[in-house]
Amino acid sequence: MIKPVFIGASWCAPCKKTYPLFERVCSAEGLEWDYVDVESYDSRSSDVRSVPTIRVYDADGDMLAEHRGGATAEEISALLERGRALV
Repeated sequence: MIKPVFIGASWCAPCKKTYPLFERVCSAEGLEWDYVDVESYDSRSSDVRSVPTIRVYDADGDMLAEHRGGATAEEISALLERGRALV
């Protein structure tokens, strides 16, 4: 099982465009996801260098795949598939 995580910020224009796509893709694939706001999270401790960042984790909390920057629905689906392939 994979766990997608969207890391963004309320002031981030690419986040506002990408997050609805992320939600839609995850919902369509039957996945539970998390949203992390960099304003209330120490993103430096997790090596988050830009927003939005989408990460895919395994059940043990190990990162399997990452995408930095805005993304299309197709790119999000491909990221999730890359994560699944590593589980």
